[in-house]
Amino acid sequence: MASKTTEPGVRARRRAELLAQLVVSRRASDEVSGAPRILADLRDAGVQVSRKTVSKLMPHNGIRGISPRPWQPVTTAQDVHVHTILDRVGRRFDQSGLNMVWTWLYLCAVRDGHSRRVIGYAAGMGLTSLPPRRHRTQPAESGRGR
Repeated sequence: MASKTTEPGVRARRRAELLAQLVVSRRASDEVSGAPRILADLRDAGVQVSRKTVSKLMPHNGIRGISPRPWQPVTTAQDVHVHTILDRVGRRFDQSGLNMVWTWLYLCAVRDGHSRRVIGYAAGMGLTSLPPRRHRTQPAESGRGR
């Protein structure tokens, strides 16, 4: 009968050493670093290890890096009912005097880059206005005597 040894093998000892160094590197980064950064730290410390070994050791020991959330653009109008403005004039905008009623109006204008003339516009009460409508069907005259 062959006798069984209770000592771990060479690979198991190497993995245990790497795991200890991996945990130290991870704690030094406030437990946010993933496999690429931990690998760089280990290599800077002079440890010869492959990326795949570090990547394999981490999940087997319950260690994972913090991944950033996918980027989502920030929009101004996320919910229509968030910014409801009180109707203080009861929709009666003609108060028979100047500077008595002020309103908000969103305006979108499309301008020709060369002639700098407005070629389309849209106006509405919110950011979800209609797309700009073309208000000119013919190109503008240059105004220069030809």
